[in-house]
Amino acid sequence: MSSLAAGMAIGVVGDAGVRANAQEPRLFVGMILILIFAEALGLYGLIVGLVVASTAEGKGWGCRVFTGHTRFPNLQCQC
Repeated sequence: MSSLAAGMAIGVVGDAGVRANAQEPRLFVGMILILIFAEALGLYGLIVGLVVASTAEGKGWGCRVFTGHTRFPNLQCQC
């Protein structure tokens, strides 16, 4: 969901920024900064998703049978 929101924000800001930049070239830096902040939303969502997925310990639909992972030796999936 965060990537969807970031994509929509980038689309809206990009469209408005290109139109404003055509009329007033000094707005380019501000437009780029707003695009960077909009992209940060997607990156934060990705990071949170990875953290949540790494702490789930095999409690999801994508569970596969495995034992003895090198980083988490006690992690076992019971599907």
